[in-house]
Amino acid sequence: MKSKISFALFIFLIASILLLITSRFNNDGWFLLNSGRYVENFGIPHTEPFTIHEGFHFVMQQWLFALGLWKIYEIGQMQGVLLFTWAMGAVFIFVFYKLLQLVDSHDAAVSRILTVGAAALMSVYFTQRPQIISGFIFLIEIYVLEYLKDKERPPWAIYGLFFILSALLINFHAAMWPMMSVFILPYLAESIFGARIPWFHHSFLWKWKYTALLWVPILIAGFINPYGIESMTYAFHSYGYEQINSLITEMRPLSLGNNSYTSIILSIILILTVIYARNPLPLHWILLFAGTAFMALLAIRSIFLFLIVGLFPLAFILHRSSFKKSKSKTTTWKRTWPMMVLMFLAAIVGLLFILEKYTIPPDKLILIIAIICFLLLLSLFYAYILWKERNRQDEIRANARNLFFTLVLLLMAPLFYLYHDTPLVNPALKKSIEVIQENSSGRPVSLWTGYDEGPYAEFHGFPCYIDSRAEVFLPKLNHKKDVFSEYVSLKDGLLDYHDFMKRYHFTHLLTTTKDPLYTYLKNDKDYVLLWDSDTDDTISEKERKNLKEKYRVYKYQPE
Repeated sequence: MKSKISFALFIFLIASILLLITSRFNNDGWFLLNSGRYVENFGIPHTEPFTIHEGFHFVMQQWLFALGLWKIYEIGQMQGVLLFTWAMGAVFIFVFYKLLQLVDSHDAAVSRILTVGAAALMSVYFTQRPQIISGFIFLIEIYVLEYLKDKERPPWAIYGLFFILSALLINFHAAMWPMMSVFILPYLAESIFGARIPWFHHSFLWKWKYTALLWVPILIAGFINPYGIESMTYAFHSYGYEQINSLITEMRPLSLGNNSYTSIILSIILILTVIYARNPLPLHWILLFAGTAFMALLAIRSIFLFLIVGLFPLAFILHRSSFKKSKSKTTTWKRTWPMMVLMFLAAIVGLLFILEKYTIPPDKLILIIAIICFLLLLSLFYAYILWKERNRQDEIRANARNLFFTLVLLLMAPLFYLYHDTPLVNPALKKSIEVIQENSSGRPVSLWTGYDEGPYAEFHGFPCYIDSRAEVFLPKLNHKKDVFSEYVSLKDGLLDYHDFMKRYHFTHLLTTTKDPLYTYLKNDKDYVLLWDSDTDDTISEKERKNLKEKYRVYKYQPE
């Protein structure tokens, strides 16, 4: 019975983490919905259809994901899209948990604690973007290889599975398709060198020819896409641009300045692995860990790959370490109660900090307090059970784990409201588009937007100057013009806005404090200010405080 309660708490905590973190709509989801709608109505495009630029060569490398997302939106609107995100996140975490159990089948505590940590870190990447599908395909790839690693000759069905995974990946997320082949390299290295190098534990027993043969179905399936070799080589043309890396946060190297929270967590994982990995490990584990860790250091977006294929060996490492310690040191009440007190203190301090920093409205406060009181009483109950059964080592471990899970839920209770109280769509951006729709009265619009505002405007039918598909605006892919460099030059003040305006015929301009047009056009007699987020009474004071940028909408109206 107690084990069932422990497992129920574990499941409830995972579900809470997923609901808390994934219940947001990613800005890129707008251009994906727009793309899916276009594919349904007009077929797969080869010329860019959404911007003001004409004749741009185009590869919709996410076409199948975009189409699927649009069909979900058609059926269930935004609630359906969020439900898809929750479902994919749950399946993802379940398979990851099974992978941890596969690596360490002896200690449920290690697998569950690592799963909780992984869920908190991975959930950030469970969004309306194709990485949730490509990441899941990589997870399946690694799980299958680990499951069959003890066989010298794998079943032939494995090659059929890899063919299907490759065909799905090239159509769901072509930019990540090469990584499926890359993840085979560590296993091939162990197939060739593992038994010959005494410093590693040889666990992947496939003969090298069977491992290398996996590339055949992957390569053949790669051609099953509407763009042929262009999709297969998309990654080599869309990454490595300095201007893109400097503008887009997820493309920057990992550092304390750029992403302090993630940097600290990743550093802790790396340190733990190095400290506890004292026994020989399989060569392919070391290569997977080192390779994806290096990728994460080079670009923040690659942290997701590290969590998928580089983190799971930690279950084996921590189990071996705790197993050795358990032989020499038993889990006693004397060793447990200080940890229990520290957990309680940390939870209470964290809870007070959250409640002091954020204001919860009175109509929601009673419910939040009721949930907090329930979880606090449950925590005290487990503390009492710990004390009552302080002479039983196995019960101490189980109840300490349950206490930890409950205190984490206690901290999450007020965060649920604070996180979900934020609107799914930026209210200032939404209002900006409504103003443009009303002012245009159905007439054609040529719209200036910045990088982040373009997707939402295009979803509502307005051709824009630029959007968040950075690589589309590079001459190497569009075969026409370097719009991205032009945008960066204008944004950085290196291009005179008068010269820029002569190149285009914008009817309306949706500006923010991120670009100089927000200020310049206010004093330009050829432009009329239609709307300003700073003075609009329909946007509440709370919403205005939460805005990262201020918005202004201008209309070109020369005297």
